[in-house]
Amino acid sequence: MNEFFKFGESKLTKEQEMLNKFKNEKFKIKLCTTAYSKLDPKELLRVKVLFQKMLPKMPKDYILRQVFDPKQCIVMLCTEDEKIIVAAACFRPAYSRNLVELVFLAVSNESHLKGYGTFIVNVFKETIKYQYIHYLTYGDKFLMFMNNYIKLEDFKIIYSENDENKRLKYSGKDYTSSVNLYIYTYADNSAVGFFKKQGFTFKPVGTMWRRYIKDYEGGTLMECKIHKDLNYLQQSVIINKIKEKIETRMKEISSCHIIHSADEKIDLPISDNEERTKEDFLRDFITYLIYSLESNPSSWPFLEPVTEEEAPGYYSIIKHPMDLSKIAKKHKNNHYQTLNLFINDVNLMVENCLTFNEKESQYAKCSLNIKKCLLDLINKHSETIKKWKVK
Repeated sequence: MNEFFKFGESKLTKEQEMLNKFKNEKFKIKLCTTAYSKLDPKELLRVKVLFQKMLPKMPKDYILRQVFDPKQCIVMLCTEDEKIIVAAACFRPAYSRNLVELVFLAVSNESHLKGYGTFIVNVFKETIKYQYIHYLTYGDKFLMFMNNYIKLEDFKIIYSENDENKRLKYSGKDYTSSVNLYIYTYADNSAVGFFKKQGFTFKPVGTMWRRYIKDYEGGTLMECKIHKDLNYLQQSVIINKIKEKIETRMKEISSCHIIHSADEKIDLPISDNEERTKEDFLRDFITYLIYSLESNPSSWPFLEPVTEEEAPGYYSIIKHPMDLSKIAKKHKNNHYQTLNLFINDVNLMVENCLTFNEKESQYAKCSLNIKKCLLDLINKHSETIKKWKVK
């Protein structure tokens, strides 16, 4: 039964590791804005360099203006000695409209795939909730109360396990009203998948963003609703509690948790291999390959067809689209009479991705991981494939 809960376990582990590092002061989180007169401009210049390096398509002068705009805030994650900025988010609060525009988000090259991206987004979400409470109390002067290092003892409303009660205590009726807070951002093709995993969607529900959020050519507008009663930095704790409840309930209604000894005899219906045909093997083997590819952590960009909404101009470039759902449908209709036909479609899916996206993008990396996964599976079962002569 434990295998059932392994999906997403590494992500939760990374989230908890990030929070523990912060609790143990292995790195610092800082809020900056030029609206604060005592700010050292060198700090913002370092953030500007990070954005320029990680967002090469953005004009340098535009990044400079945004970073030094007093209407913007920056939350940054830096090493304990403050010499290295690991990640940063630049955002523009508009709490009178119940929204926040996420202008820039970047993680240093050295820190990719280590959980820092998700952590800085979760810190950002909790920060704007905390800012919103101050806005309801102090109005537009709320920034002067937020411009300091965030320490655990000073930011208890974020990290308390009983955070819902804390929010009710500190925020007042305005915060807990039916009005929702939203984040809006324009994401390019390489970032859409990341934002989807952070809870962003393609179809904005709110209308307050109109004529307020800057439109970026080639970008996709995405929206994220902020849930006031959810502590984004305690997700691993919340999910583990849910997992424990499910495991307890499953033990009550199932015997799947019982481990049998190796010498215990269990009668299992086994089919006669002599009756198994080449076609039967090919069908079952391709089913196994599809399941394995779909279960791969890098499969998320390929599970469904690409839409024009998330990738404008895709179908003007890609003439023969392919995805795992289409491959599964073709397999169901007995299209793959040989293993090579299946492999060709997977390779087509990978090549389409590499053609449309930049080679350093997250999508391109995922496609290469999928290609390697298939190759590893084919090599692993090469003797069986040779025996059945299905290639």
